[in-house]
Amino acid sequence: TKGYIGQQLLLDYVIYTRENIASYDFLNQPDDDGFYIQPITDFQQSAQKKVINGKQYYSQVIARQVLFPQKTGEYTVGPINMRVNIPIDNNSSFFFRDVRPVTIKSNALKINIAALPEPQPVDYCGIVGDIKPTASIQKGTVNKGQAIVLNLKIEGNGDPKTTKAPKFDVPEGLESY
Repeated sequence: TKGYIGQQLLLDYVIYTRENIASYDFLNQPDDDGFYIQPITDFQQSAQKKVINGKQYYSQVIARQVLFPQKTGEYTVGPINMRVNIPIDNNSSFFFRDVRPVTIKSNALKINIAALPEPQPVDYCGIVGDIKPTASIQKGTVNKGQAIVLNLKIEGNGDPKTTKAPKFDVPEGLESY
């Protein structure tokens, strides 16, 4: 519910049900005002049993998106409308099941996005989130006049579009290109 500009926020759509669901379909998508939204399509999560107020439900993440905040302020994500198809117990065939369509609505989610703290360090490279930078060079020794190639790899969960190459001091006697 809180984040910073450029920070990766994970949004899961979780459905709680006591009935079997044959299929579902999103009828609308969240308003992307203030966010760059990237859907995640390659995740698998099985249903989990949960007890709420003494009743057993099955819960499952049915969709996942990554939100990258682009500006400060308070934003409301949702509500999202969905149509779920609930199988009807009758003598329908295995391939052609009769279903009862039901429209459901998610709750709205308020998210507060803050500016990055000021003043920003001189060596700040624009990334927000948990990152792991690693650096390597191609050769450990070189002759005078040969190039030294520095490779920088940044892994993590920030917004790569806001990342700039970090500035670093070049030792005396070397030039950077």
